[in-house]
Amino acid sequence: MAASGNNFMSVEIRQSHEVEKLYRALKSIGDGKTLPRAFRKTLRQAALPALRDAKTAARGIYTSGRRHSGLRARIARATTTQVKLTGDPLVRIRISRKTMGNQSTLPTWINRDGVVLHPLFDRASGLTLQEFPGSRDWFDSAMRRNGVQVRAAVQRTLDHYARELTGG
Repeated sequence: MAASGNNFMSVEIRQSHEVEKLYRALKSIGDGKTLPRAFRKTLRQAALPALRDAKTAARGIYTSGRRHSGLRARIARATTTQVKLTGDPLVRIRISRKTMGNQSTLPTWINRDGVVLHPLFDRASGLTLQEFPGSRDWFDSAMRRNGVQVRAAVQRTLDHYARELTGG
């Protein structure tokens, strides 16, 4: 589930060997692309409720003051779904470090502590502690609320495609 401070939720897919066999079997049918693409898309859609909840929570992070730099929107934009079907298969909701750029640690700090230490360029003091009241666990709580539902949807998807392959 959600690993606090890491900003991701993984749904580990049990019987990973079976999932990999299923994925390879789907690739061997037809043109080798259509069914695996549909399988991956269906798994990504299974995680959609958790993804939406996390993005909504990111947009709802409290900030004060008159000027806003778009941090909340950037965090929401960086929150994505990852599906991996080989090796150790998983469906993961994560915050992309690449999209966050030089602010990649901020979502973790806000989620874990609700505060961020950052430089002030207009003062000699150098640093300030910015609080985000009520935003602690914004990501983890979204993942906890949706974890059971996402796991069930992923399992239904796996079962559906396994039945499709066996003709049942």
